[in-house]
Amino acid sequence: PQFKNEEIVAKWDKIIALREIVTKAIEPVRAEKKIGSSLEASVSIKVNSPEIEAILRTVEGELAGVFITSQACLTNNSEEPQNLLNQHEEDVYKIYVTSATGEKCDRCWKFSGTLSSGICPACQDAIL
Repeated sequence: PQFKNEEIVAKWDKIIALREIVTKAIEPVRAEKKIGSSLEASVSIKVNSPEIEAILRTVEGELAGVFITSQACLTNNSEEPQNLLNQHEEDVYKIYVTSATGEKCDRCWKFSGTLSSGICPACQDAIL
């Protein structure tokens, strides 16, 4: 039988819709050559819907992977981040794009604050 869980489908529909909005926020920065790829970006997302924010909080640690960025977080801060490259508002979201911080991992190309022998902790775990 087919897997059916309408709650999970609805949750991921919202996450995938947000991914499309984040991509719209990153593309102008790439077009202007301020960053080369989305992995060079960090995104902060302000959500003006408690229901959607609660859904996103359940996967907050995975958002960078979903968006194909090095860093992603939800924020309640009303101030723009420093070194803002782009700001995009759509639906209930305000997306802030900045350059990713840290060093670039030689294996996955994500930026991370802690590299050991040129690779990030996640890649260290993967190769051990």
